[in-house]
Amino acid sequence: MNAVSRSLGMGSFFGESILDDSPRENTIVTREPCQLLRVEQRDFRALWQEPPDV
Repeated sequence: MNAVSRSLGMGSFFGESILDDSPRENTIVTREPCQLLRVEQRDFRALWQEPPDV
């Protein structure tokens, strides 16, 4: 069974499980061609913990 849990527009993001190691539960389907950025969890955490440049 396919169910739409939410629709996202331009500039939206998904993939919150990268923050807390929860299992991936969704499959993403696009209605039109798009560009996506994949960030591995270890890389995301390294960026998250890096002090901001002020």
